[in-house]
Amino acid sequence: MCNQESQNLSLWSLRYSSNCAVKSHPFTCSHLLQYLSSSQTSARKMVREIFHQQSAKDTYKRLVVRRINLKKSLQNQKKTKETSEFMKTFGFLHRDFQEQERTLICQTKVSVPRSSRKAIKLCKIILKQSKKKYYYPLLNIYCPLVLPNNFSDDIIAQKSTQELVEENARYLEMDTSKTEVFLFLRAVIRRILPMKETWGCGKNESLFLKHIKSLLTMRAYDKISVEEMVDGLITKDIPWLSNGHRLKMLKTFVFWFLKDVLYVIIRHFFYITEHSCFRNRLVFYRKELWKSIVRNGVTILLNNKIWGYNLSTNKEGACFRCRFCPKSSSIRPIIYLPVAKMTNKPAGKMEATIVLKILQHICKKCPWLIGCAAQGIKEIHLKWNKFVTASQSTAHDLKLFFVKVDADRCFDRIPVDKLLEVLKLILQKAGSTKVSHLSPTYRKVFDCSEEILLFVQKSLENVSITCMGKKYAKLEGIPQGWCLSKILCDILYGDMEIKYFPSLASGTSSDLLVRFADDFLFVSSNQLNAENFLRTMHNGFPEYGCFINARKSQTNFLVSTNLFINCEKITEQQQASPFPWFGLLFPTCLPPSFKDGKISGGSKLYGVSLDLSRYKEIGSIRDCITVGSTIPCSIVSATLKRNLRLRLLPICFDPEINTTLRILRNIYEVALVIASQWIAHDLNRFPRRRLARRRTEALFGIELLAKAAFSRIRKQFPAKFPSRQVVLWIFYKAFSTKLKRRLNQYKSIVFHLSSVMQHQLYKTHHPQMQRLLKHSTAVFPDGLKHMSMK
Repeated sequence: MCNQESQNLSLWSLRYSSNCAVKSHPFTCSHLLQYLSSSQTSARKMVREIFHQQSAKDTYKRLVVRRINLKKSLQNQKKTKETSEFMKTFGFLHRDFQEQERTLICQTKVSVPRSSRKAIKLCKIILKQSKKKYYYPLLNIYCPLVLPNNFSDDIIAQKSTQELVEENARYLEMDTSKTEVFLFLRAVIRRILPMKETWGCGKNESLFLKHIKSLLTMRAYDKISVEEMVDGLITKDIPWLSNGHRLKMLKTFVFWFLKDVLYVIIRHFFYITEHSCFRNRLVFYRKELWKSIVRNGVTILLNNKIWGYNLSTNKEGACFRCRFCPKSSSIRPIIYLPVAKMTNKPAGKMEATIVLKILQHICKKCPWLIGCAAQGIKEIHLKWNKFVTASQSTAHDLKLFFVKVDADRCFDRIPVDKLLEVLKLILQKAGSTKVSHLSPTYRKVFDCSEEILLFVQKSLENVSITCMGKKYAKLEGIPQGWCLSKILCDILYGDMEIKYFPSLASGTSSDLLVRFADDFLFVSSNQLNAENFLRTMHNGFPEYGCFINARKSQTNFLVSTNLFINCEKITEQQQASPFPWFGLLFPTCLPPSFKDGKISGGSKLYGVSLDLSRYKEIGSIRDCITVGSTIPCSIVSATLKRNLRLRLLPICFDPEINTTLRILRNIYEVALVIASQWIAHDLNRFPRRRLARRRTEALFGIELLAKAAFSRIRKQFPAKFPSRQVVLWIFYKAFSTKLKRRLNQYKSIVFHLSSVMQHQLYKTHHPQMQRLLKHSTAVFPDGLKHMSMK
């Protein structure tokens, strides 16, 4: 029997299945339902394998030893004429062996324990029903798909790139809904598992199908237990269960059926993948449809001369794999390296992980070598703090002009020759940097600079990409999924910024330029400087392969048509609205000072905040978290604390760049997100495990989250503000606001929270703070207004 921890089911294991022959039978020759016949002896073997883990393949394995040894001996011999003739004989022997094995397996008598003998009849029915060829007709009935009959490569090659893009946009909208998948699986289940012999009554069958529907609605990392799949089933009505072992046998059978039958059918007919717009939500596509989408995507890459046919026999270089992720109207190629080493390593045994550590250490010790690049939110915070502090010199509010640009096909357009030239220069400038703590083989950078250059050069010389069983060559740029791609991009673009924007790269300018990978953000108090930067970037830098995508550019001012031709594609935002970048909202106006909350800036929402608009696009908080009835309360609490720490960014709570009201507002928004996740976790539990009626435990959990937030903020900024009582009241207010939307389920908790909040508010003893608290929590964020919990 499987232990309880292993009896958890998830849809994540079904993702990215290969494009096999869909019209064939879903069960292969090695599957239990395929190599066993529908005889009484086979049914007994099936019972032993399901309920007692005594595989019927043991006899099968012993019989094929001779065949495997024969095949190995043939592979070791040279391919002579006699050997090729003997291979034909081996093919006939192979089919004879299969027939003998199946006959012997079916004729071998097997003893079955008394406790599971009632299940022999059911297993015999399952073996008989599963061999019928009704899967594909049912699929066309419940999941209809209309596609052209001819998908030959010649016809696709004749189409233009624009036609292929439009065709893919139509195909991406033809995904199979989870309701259609459920109807198909319901029809299959009713044919394989007859109601009377399997469930005993219609109520048990309906309840099991309801659990199947909830299984299909799970997100990528959600898990569901077998206990939940059999919850509510009346075991007394099930005829094949024996007394004393009813629930145990039922769990074992359900787990086997889902894992070895239903999952096999889903994986055979559908391609399951995540979606770029919906975080953890999974999307189902018919295999024929997805194969056509991928083929069109590969043809587009070939037409644009990003990929080419791999005709080289040279095995040096990295071999990447590619899969495609659907977007709103196109697909994104995701290139990754399945093995973290090359087929032939260059001299010195240099590995990619060592090169990455050395280059990251160089960028950390010598940040001026990579220009305006930021490695994370911490460096963005430092750059923004320096800019705001230097700009607060006027006696009135200062308007800021923002420009956001994104490099088009950044990694695909990086010139390798220029990259190697810049990398060599960087290694020479940082030659005295010590790296002995990263690799004991080298003391300083100049000891390993030649090996690093040789490694990068060899890695990028013959890059091959495998997709749909075919190999393609990458004609230009570097692969995006490589572990060194981002750091190499930072090095190349850093040299470009030092050459064309020297004052911004050195930090001597009064303006701000910060970049994360290929996303640029320029901030200035002078509109003319912002327009000049926008024009310079859109002119492009052919030497570095940097060209801007005008449709992704964004400003907070009106762009003049005299700047360049494609200015109508640029998104222009209102001057007063906060400017979004990197998941944050930056203020477009700065007060004279942030130091004290009593001055003019204290009563206004000046500062940086989280961008919650992405939750409005996603539509459901369930797409952002992992829930499950099997997750204990302690693990849920630890998960929420981890999510809380990730959202308590120092840039949003720094009193030097945020007003008092803005800090309180940021705490409230973070608390609302955590409250939404808390409710989503609780609603996906068993009814008897929910916290709706356990008021004391729920309030204790809210208090723990508030204390964790307070300690996190106080650790980052050791000041008197905000106090513990203030943070605790804000969390009570956020949870009360979210729980009131489900008053029928959390009525007792909401009423108790109201009294606790009133008592906690008077503990602040400061009338101005009380007014600020009420003002900061008065408005509900637009991004969380229509957030679904399912």
